[in-house]
Amino acid sequence: TMAQDALARIAAADCAEAVEAERIAALGKQGWLSALMKTLGAMSPEERQTEGPRIQGLRAQVAEAIEARKAAFEAAAL
Repeated sequence: TMAQDALARIAAADCAEAVEAERIAALGKQGWLSALMKTLGAMSPEERQTEGPRIQGLRAQVAEAIEARKAAFEAAAL
Protein backbone atom coordinates (compact mmCIF):
# COMPACT_ATOMS: atom_id res chain seq x y z
CA THR A 1 0.00 0.00 0.00
CA MET A 2 1.01 3.63 -0.27
CA ALA A 3 1.35 3.86 3.50
CA GLN A 4 3.66 0.85 3.71
CA ASP A 5 5.77 2.20 0.85
CA ALA A 6 5.97 5.61 2.52
CA LEU A 7 6.90 4.07 5.89
CA ALA A 8 9.63 2.02 4.20
CA ARG A 9 11.01 5.12 2.45
CA ILE A 10 10.96 7.07 5.73
CA ALA A 11 12.80 4.26 7.52
CA ALA A 12 15.36 4.08 4.71
CA ALA A 13 15.88 7.85 4.51
CA ASP A 14 19.57 8.66 4.91
CA CYS A 15 19.22 12.34 5.77
CA ALA A 16 16.76 14.82 7.26
CA GLU A 17 16.11 16.27 3.80
CA ALA A 18 14.90 12.89 2.53
CA VAL A 19 12.54 12.61 5.51
CA GLU A 20 11.22 16.11 4.79
CA ALA A 21 10.62 15.16 1.14
CA GLU A 22 8.55 12.17 2.30
CA ARG A 23 6.61 14.42 4.69
CA ILE A 24 5.73 16.76 1.85
CA ALA A 25 4.84 13.84 -0.47
CA ALA A 26 2.44 12.43 2.11
CA LEU A 27 1.19 15.30 4.25
CA GLY A 28 1.83 18.34 2.08
CA LYS A 29 -0.95 20.25 0.34
CA GLN A 30 -0.66 18.03 -2.75
CA GLY A 31 0.30 14.91 -0.76
CA TRP A 32 -1.34 11.53 -1.20
CA LEU A 33 -2.63 11.47 2.39
CA SER A 34 -4.04 14.96 2.02
CA ALA A 35 -5.82 13.79 -1.14
CA LEU A 36 -7.27 10.83 0.78
CA MET A 37 -8.55 13.20 3.48
CA LYS A 38 -10.32 15.26 0.82
CA THR A 39 -12.23 12.17 -0.40
CA LEU A 40 -14.04 11.97 2.93
CA GLY A 41 -16.36 14.83 1.99
CA ALA A 42 -17.79 12.90 -0.95
CA MET A 43 -18.48 9.77 1.10
CA SER A 44 -21.73 8.73 2.68
CA PRO A 45 -21.89 9.03 6.48
CA GLU A 46 -21.56 5.23 6.73
CA GLU A 47 -18.44 5.18 4.55
CA ARG A 48 -17.00 8.10 6.48
CA GLN A 49 -17.44 6.19 9.75
CA THR A 50 -15.17 3.40 8.53
CA GLU A 51 -12.83 5.30 6.20
CA GLY A 52 -12.32 8.35 8.45
CA PRO A 53 -10.61 6.49 11.30
CA ARG A 54 -8.62 4.37 8.82
CA ILE A 55 -7.29 7.43 6.98
CA GLN A 56 -6.60 9.26 10.26
CA GLY A 57 -4.74 6.18 11.49
CA LEU A 58 -2.57 6.11 8.38
CA ARG A 59 -1.91 9.82 8.77
CA ALA A 60 -0.90 9.36 12.41
CA GLN A 61 1.34 6.40 11.54
CA VAL A 62 3.16 8.31 8.81
CA ALA A 63 3.47 11.47 10.94
CA GLU A 64 4.89 9.47 13.87
CA ALA A 65 7.41 7.72 11.62
CA ILE A 66 8.52 11.06 10.21
CA GLU A 67 8.91 12.60 13.67
CA ALA A 68 10.85 9.59 14.97
CA ARG A 69 13.19 9.62 11.96
CA LYS A 70 13.75 13.39 12.24
CA ALA A 71 14.49 13.00 15.95
CA ALA A 72 17.04 10.27 15.16
CA PHE A 73 18.86 12.55 12.71
CA GLU A 74 18.79 15.44 15.20
CA ALA A 75 20.18 13.20 17.95
CA ALA A 76 22.91 11.95 15.62
CA ALA A 77 23.86 15.52 14.77
CA LEU A 78 24.50 16.39 18.43
